[in-house]
Amino acid sequence: MTNTDNQDTDTKKNYCLDNERFKAIYQIKGTKKFGKALGAYWFNAEKVMRRAFYAADHSPESFCWKQKSTEEIEKTEQECFEAIKKFEEEFEEPYNYQEQLKPVIEGLSYGQDWKTLVEMQHVFTAKAIFDYVTDFDSLSYEDRFYKFQGLANLITDSIGLIELELNSGEIGMQSIIENARKAGKAKQSPYEKAGTIAAVNQLLEERKEKLNERGGKAELIRLIIRKIDDDEIPAPDVPTERTVTAWVNQFQKNMKSTS
Repeated sequence: MTNTDNQDTDTKKNYCLDNERFKAIYQIKGTKKFGKALGAYWFNAEKVMRRAFYAADHSPESFCWKQKSTEEIEKTEQECFEAIKKFEEEFEEPYNYQEQLKPVIEGLSYGQDWKTLVEMQHVFTAKAIFDYVTDFDSLSYEDRFYKFQGLANLITDSIGLIELELNSGEIGMQSIIENARKAGKAKQSPYEKAGTIAAVNQLLEERKEKLNERGGKAELIRLIIRKIDDDEIPAPDVPTERTVTAWVNQFQKNMKSTS
């Protein structure tokens, strides 16, 4: 199998890397700061940057990367913006990928087809990589640690999709993604098995008015963590703030769907 890195033979195509903004995002992978900021993740991050701006075209005889058009990337960006807008309307708070447990293809899923969601995952991750690397030197140690946790999850999610695409092809990829979604919905987490989430939802139900108060959500999140740490709520371990935030977000989503 050959591996080439060619542009489309259509000379009229408006290549995305001819666009200065997209070119700047893509070329960050060639800077010294890229490796400095990402450490052991630089190799996978580089793969994600390529996949965000190139589409894989493979057959039994060959494999190559074809550069996307500016219009394709802009369309994916717009899909991301619209999904984030819907998320923020639903939860009445800014979307922050660092606080999301689900990958982009699930957390920002609002009726898009699976191909669109995959492209959203890669473009979203590439832009997050660019922002993190660009801001790295100006970030405090605490901010670096916090932001990198969320970024590492994005990179891992994107790499998982890239490997599916290369190993399974389009039809296999679609089937695996759909089966994984079904399995994810059916599978109980350790917190569900321990009754943690049920107890948290009970607490939130009793104090749901607090969610409408300024700073009330953050206060409830701290309270939940404290109660788990003090063994007042059963749990296999003390969850991170990000995990508890996701539980509260889901509670709010369920409240809206039943109101």
